[in-house]
Amino acid sequence: MTADAAPTRASVLAKYAGTEVPVVCPFCGADDAEPLLGHERYATGLPTVICRRCCLIYLGRRWPDDVYRRFYEADYRVVDEIHTTIAERYAEQLAKSGALAAFCGPYLPGPEGSVLDVGASAGGVLQGLAWATGCRAVGVEPSEEESELARSRGIDVRTGTLETVELEPASFDLALLVGTIDHLFDPFGELRRIRALLKPTGALYVSISDFVELAKLRRDPAQLDHLTYYTSETLRDLVQQVGFQAVRWRAPTAREAEQRHRDEREHVGPVLAMQALFRVEEDPVLFARPDWRRIKAELEATRRLHEPPPLARRILRRVGALDGG
Repeated sequence: MTADAAPTRASVLAKYAGTEVPVVCPFCGADDAEPLLGHERYATGLPTVICRRCCLIYLGRRWPDDVYRRFYEADYRVVDEIHTTIAERYAEQLAKSGALAAFCGPYLPGPEGSVLDVGASAGGVLQGLAWATGCRAVGVEPSEEESELARSRGIDVRTGTLETVELEPASFDLALLVGTIDHLFDPFGELRRIRALLKPTGALYVSISDFVELAKLRRDPAQLDHLTYYTSETLRDLVQQVGFQAVRWRAPTAREAEQRHRDEREHVGPVLAMQALFRVEEDPVLFARPDWRRIKAELEATRRLHEPPPLARRILRRVGALDGG
């Protein structure tokens, strides 16, 4: 690639190739993982596994944290082919804030309350909530460019992470993780930090796609910039173990998402996203625990949805376009 050539997905991935390291379970620390997928959608060969102890799904090999930081600063949007401007992302976030506010219902603070958005991006969600409720809205966002745009619009988004930004403990009524938890290097450490920042009556909103439902729509549901993955069961169980109690849930199925977006099979993530609301709870009631064997079986069953019919398979094998006997 010449000095003035625009970076491509291939050139970016080549830059980071060979830095991968094995990791243990980010939740329970166990080195007891069952393989699920040997590939991800950008063909890096990073495997997806499930912990046999706690059922967290995660990348079993991935780049070290410092490599991911460089990737997010310089190359993330090239690999993920995100072409929208920051201003456009702000507008999209602002448009989503109304539905989020409605979902949070009585846990949405009023003018005397405060909201914290972790991974606030350009601040559109915070802006919408502040306009709707009059609450104090604070965001934390590692991207200098996005947090600067938010501040230019009068939104209090601080550049950094919960580890680097100083916030007063027990000072927020509601915390948000909007499509963020799967990008975090230490998601459960972050959840504990969030819990410490929430008031005793506080609540946590999380949105994320159900991994098994996503696998019904995408042959390769994993991708290198998502470090952990969740099903409806595992998200509820793991977050509750950190000191929250689930109080509201919305988990669309792949069929629902596809019916609503028939022509956008690769872009149904936001429509497929499950929404969860948790309240702070010292002694949460845990529901029936997930079973990694059943999750693996469900995921394996989705592979048949992406296989060509028997006749097509025979033709593809004959022309050498399909491996296997």
